[in-house]
Amino acid sequence: MELQLENLKYQDTAIQAVIKVFDGTEKNTFDNACTEGIRSNVCKLIASQLADNIKAIAKENGLDEETAKYSADNDLCIEMETGTGKTLVYIKTIYELYKHYAFTKFIILVPSIAIRQGTLGTFKTFEKQLATIYGFTVSAFDYDSKKLNKVTNFIEEQYPRVMIMTTGAFSSDDRILNRTQREDLFNNLPYIDAIAKVRPIIFMDEPQEGMDSDNMVERLKTLSAEERKERYSEKAGQSVWDYNKTEGTDHKFILIQIPEATDENSEAYKAGYKKISDITIERNKRVVGKLIEEKKKQQPDLFTNGHKADAINGLGFKVFKLVKSNFPRVEWAPDIEKTDEENIATLKKYIADKEAQLVTAFNRNELLTEILLKSGFQLNYKADKQDQFTKNEILLATDGLKETLICLDVAIDADTVEHFKKHTDKKFICLERALDTTKKYNLKHYLGDKFNVF
Repeated sequence: MELQLENLKYQDTAIQAVIKVFDGTEKNTFDNACTEGIRSNVCKLIASQLADNIKAIAKENGLDEETAKYSADNDLCIEMETGTGKTLVYIKTIYELYKHYAFTKFIILVPSIAIRQGTLGTFKTFEKQLATIYGFTVSAFDYDSKKLNKVTNFIEEQYPRVMIMTTGAFSSDDRILNRTQREDLFNNLPYIDAIAKVRPIIFMDEPQEGMDSDNMVERLKTLSAEERKERYSEKAGQSVWDYNKTEGTDHKFILIQIPEATDENSEAYKAGYKKISDITIERNKRVVGKLIEEKKKQQPDLFTNGHKADAINGLGFKVFKLVKSNFPRVEWAPDIEKTDEENIATLKKYIADKEAQLVTAFNRNELLTEILLKSGFQLNYKADKQDQFTKNEILLATDGLKETLICLDVAIDADTVEHFKKHTDKKFICLERALDTTKKYNLKHYLGDKFNVF
């Protein structure tokens, strides 16, 4: 026997109260609600307009201000007694919101797996009847971390979609939706960020069952795209350092931030942080400082008698910027109106000028980083001066997987070349300009494939 929908006046009154909250907003279309492949809910009403609508609805239903409990938060509390059909009310509300405003993205948040399955069952039970009434179908699915393709479809789909999920789906940083490092991110965004961009309307079923905890209140705020962005740039590095501290590990991390300007009217800009990356750098500096202070309180002896380097090991970080290569493309071309001798002389001058840039116009640290990256090293390399070399400054670079000796001096001394005649166990890199023909031949003869020049 098939269950039949009933038209109950009190249910319709509750549904229309929600619909009227958005009275005055334009209907969503592909053109005004789709950006970069993401279909979102767009409401052009400002806060004061929404507030006026809510007050008008309360007055219409005989609610005074004390009972209505007006709030600036973007949430509504709809109270219904047990057995009055709240599940059907919010399901039909979804249909009405699409009918009136073409809102397409909805999340139903429930406290348990059992309620999640029951809600999905209600959708399926009344799907055909609702399609007959409204002339369209709303597709609902239960969130499964092993089926992220459904989440992708939810984000991109142009038609109404409902994702039913429990609070456990995003209750901690290690949940798949919250992870920032995965091979299957959505357009390089964590899934929780991508979901936030659709500006979903969230229905919280039984919110008193764990959804009002401090943790969940903060988690729900992550479904605001702006707040979510600030939170990752702030906590990504800190999360790794905290994990290393508690688990005794030595995980590395890379934070990538385009040089996006901060709002000139923001407090950050007024405080001197002109780019988002400036804020990221400052936050990580403060985190490092805090962790060092915690170590000092726990084991102050670590910071005496030469142990300070060990105490802060793994707490530093480097900042890199994208710049032009120190090894530019060859842009010289022969002039057909000149003789061969003239072209050869011009080429020699061009080469000499470019080589001179590696002596007078280069940043030593930038050049070191570029050469090591070209040699397959990771960004977390360390480079320590080797005191056994007295005629040249030679560093031992290592990233935990690879190591090499490297010298950026403009001339390699004969004593340095002689050293490698007797010590052939390590790789050696230097500038080609720093060698004459004899020294280059000897180093190649002594070290073979362990020798390389730039």
